[in-house]
Amino acid sequence: MRQNETLIHYAGSDRNSRYTVRLYESSVDFTHRDFFYHKHSDFEFSYIVSGNGLYALRDGACMIKEGDVFLFGANQVHCITDRDPETPMLLFNLQFESRLIWSPLSDMLNERYLQFFNGKCERLDPFADSTARIARIMKQIMQENQAKNVGYQLMIKAYLYQIIGELIRGCGVSFEEPADGARQRSLFGMDQAMTYINGHLDAPLSLEEIASVAGFTRTYFSTLFTELNGLTTWDYITIRRIERSCELLRKTDLPIIEVAQRCGYENLSNFNRMFLRIVGTSPSVYRRTHFLKEIVT
Repeated sequence: MRQNETLIHYAGSDRNSRYTVRLYESSVDFTHRDFFYHKHSDFEFSYIVSGNGLYALRDGACMIKEGDVFLFGANQVHCITDRDPETPMLLFNLQFESRLIWSPLSDMLNERYLQFFNGKCERLDPFADSTARIARIMKQIMQENQAKNVGYQLMIKAYLYQIIGELIRGCGVSFEEPADGARQRSLFGMDQAMTYINGHLDAPLSLEEIASVAGFTRTYFSTLFTELNGLTTWDYITIRRIERSCELLRKTDLPIIEVAQRCGYENLSNFNRMFLRIVGTSPSVYRRTHFLKEIVT
């Protein structure tokens, strides 16, 4: 699968914090491949621009066709395994951090909206009017990303909010109740801790250390982290480190052992094992396939 990647960074709760939206335009160049264990730490909308095929999901396989929209929570396994050879398959994927939902500075969303994403791995109802509208919005986001006219980052964020609005209308429930003061302070602490994690992926990390940045006990931090992000702290750290290693493998010629060290792994065998678990192949095979190309598995 070949994918062009765009990263958009939005300001967070202070000058050191930022949230990332990742956009991928993908072309499926195989007719069949074996299932591999692919997941990530972000939430994702996947829009089938054209083509037919098969998505392997957590609870089995799902046929896909042009216009389908999938929603994946963090840490949810999914993989396209088959494509109709008669029709080109094009995808557009939008991935975003959970902090864009529960950010303590958000004036539009709050943590109650996480129920739409945490633990989800599903195709949106193809017969629902809201799904058709979400598909149109995804197409608009793709066009904004392609043109990159002035203000496209703002437009993409606005369209993302519009998609979430469609999900809200579909369930018919309002989630506008704000967090109280104590909860807001907890969210600020968690935001600081996640910024710290992402700035120290190359260093040894401990739960005690990270929790202290947030001002929490280890137990409370672990519970709140999973509640807000849909995966455990260590799953998040592992996936983020492997995502960083993929970038280094694509864009540098550093030896693999140095890539591993820059991503917090002193032991190459541990790095290889985790890389295979997240990406579905070895670092060396990944580099041969992706080196100096603007693509991501």
